[in-house]
Parts: sequence; structure tokens; C-alpha cells
Amino acid sequence: MDFGVTGKLGGDYPAEQYRKNAAADKTGGVSFAELAAAKAAGQSEASGMSFKDMWQTRFPGACYNVMDTSRIDGSLWGRNDYPWDKYFNNNADDSVLDWKPSGAEPAMSDPEVQAKINSTIGRKAIVVPPELEEKMKNDPELAKRVMAKVEGFIAEQDIMNPNPRKGYLIALDGNGNIAHACVTSEKMSVSSAEFIEARKAREEKHAEYERLAEESALKRRLMEQNAAGKSFAAQMNNVAGAKPHTSIVYMKTDDMLYSGGNGTGLSFYIKYAEGSTEDDPTVIAKGVDENGNEFEQTIHINKINPKCATVVEMRALEAHLGVDKNGGLSSLPPETGEMGLHDMADFMDMFQKQISDMRLLGQQKLVAYYQYSMQAYWDFMNRK
Repeated sequence: MDFGVTGKLGGDYPAEQYRKNAAADKTGGVSFAELAAAKAAGQSEASGMSFKDMWQTRFPGACYNVMDTSRIDGSLWGRNDYPWDKYFNNNADDSVLDWKPSGAEPAMSDPEVQAKINSTIGRKAIVVPPELEEKMKNDPELAKRVMAKVEGFIAEQDIMNPNPRKGYLIALDGNGNIAHACVTSEKMSVSSAEFIEARKAREEKHAEYERLAEESALKRRLMEQNAAGKSFAAQMNNVAGAKPHTSIVYMKTDDMLYSGGNGTGLSFYIKYAEGSTEDDPTVIAKGVDENGNEFEQTIHINKINPKCATVVEMRALEAHLGVDKNGGLSSLPPETGEMGLHDMADFMDMFQKQISDMRLLGQQKLVAYYQYSMQAYWDFMNRK
């Protein structure tokens, strides 16, 4: 499984992007790209840096453990009682690899779960398997590429949710890909499956990375513009009143149409329901809402009205229709990242506004893409 963005300094993953990542990060760390650039100018010994040095230089105080997490049952990572907080030190006990639940999964509001979450917010930890550690010692270029993937993942999370108070646990596999990830925040939810799909697409379309990076930067600017329109007091109240919780990571299985979430904390997966037919396609959406409360919905695809729908309904429709996500995370406008479970919106109006904004910014490729996406949903409405 691979969340990461591959690239080489000054090449596929530009050094300038690293500098932007470092500027956006509030830990005060120096990006590996900056160290490499200094080394190229004869000002650094970056060539002798280990991957651990790169990680802890880029993110001062971040934890680093060498452990084989492939022993862990993948279904356990998303549980509220999984002890992922144990990795947030530099001497994690190997017993965590053999952890098994002792009973029913506790609710996200459980005091012990909340205590774990609070202990990780604002911190970073990475777990490297021994075989990868050895490979990177003998292959500095591999270490750089792995660091690029990790930085790219964290940077994308910061774009999706600008809240600086987040915690990151990243577990790598033997090839340097991100096998598991847990992101904690006062208002955050991340789907591993969603990033796996997006990152695999980017691996296959390496030459298109700069275009995708430009698109991400554009989304960030739009989010910042939207945020600027809200009162400062309201934003502070939202942060102060937000209850910290962990992300629920729904690993995508063959029977899932969708697994993902957004920056509000909403996280869910979608499957076809038993009894779903070609004439009446029906899905089940199950997950947690923006407040950490579990939910389950039955959605009849043919009853969805894109001019008055929830983001869960539109995700179900997007998946059922097979709308092309253009190598990214969604065919829907970026504003959907701010929608809660029960928020209703006119998505066709949102598309038109997004197209207008992209045209104003001279982003003709994005204009064409959002026109294509909007047309897919118009066609669905016209067929009903």
C-alpha cells in the first residue's frame, strides 16, 4: 500500500516544494531538501545523513522506531483501542506488534481513548521495518525518496486540514511505502484507502506530478480565502470547543465502493446493500460523523438529487457512476471538505462556482475537468 509521492530533489519532487512544506510546518524543522541544497553548495554534510537523521532534522522531537509492523493485522489499526500511542517514543516495546483486542471496541468518547488522542496531538512518530532500514543505509537515494513520500503525505494532510494541532503516526513497509497511517487532530479524519488510490495513480503518472502539486497549492489558496471570510472569533470558538478525536481508518476492501472522509472529522465507507438491484441500486454508508458519533445510512442511488444532497450521498453517486477523479481524491469541488454529515448543498451550483473561479485564475485544465465532472452528474439527473 502506498500513500507517498515519489521524487528526487530538484527533479520529480522539486526542492521548492520542500521549502514550501517546511514553511507551512510549525515545528520549526528544516526540510531535507534545504539540507540537500546546502550540501550541493558545499555547505553541508547531508550526503552522510541517515534516514533517521533526515526525519528528526526535518521534524525536531519526532520519534523513530525500527520495527516490523507487517506482523500486525491490518484490521486492527482503525480500532479506537489500538495502542498506536505506544509508538510515540524512541524505544517502543515490541509487544505492541502482537496486540489483540480484549473486548468490544470502545466508543471514541471513551476517556481512555480521548487520553490516547491528547497524548499524540502535536507530535510525530515513524516506524521503519528493519529490512528497509538496512536498504536505506546502503542506498542514500532510496532514503531521499522515502523522505519525499513522507513529507508529501504530511503536506497533503496539512492542505486538507490547516489545523496545525495534528499528530502523525506513519508506518512504512519494506519498500519504503506508507503501509499504515494514523492522524489525530481536534477536527480531522483521514482514510488510508483514499490516499492509497490517489498515490498509486500518482506513481503511475509520475510526469504529471507538478500539475497535481499546482492543483493542491491552488486548493490551499482557495481554502485560505474561504477561511479569511470567517470571523476570527468564530474560528477560535470552533477550535476551543472542538473535542479531540482520532481518525477512523477504514481499509478499503473489495466490496467497498468508497472509503474516505474530509477535514471536518467525517469518515466513512460505502458498500452495495444486500438486495441492491440494477433498477434500484442501493448502498450502505457507515462511519463516524464530524463529532465522532457512529452512523449508518441506507441510500437509494436513484433518489439522490445533486441539487440538494449531502456529501455522503454524492460520494455514493460518484462511486456508483465511476466518475473519473483525475488522479486525485475527488471529482467534487473542494468546498465539500467543510461539509458535515447532515449538511445539504446544491452541488451543481458549487460546480459552476468552482468553474468560474478556475477560469478567473486561468486554470484551463481544471476548468475542463470540473466541467466534465458536472456533466456526469447532469447526465445522471437527465436519465432519471
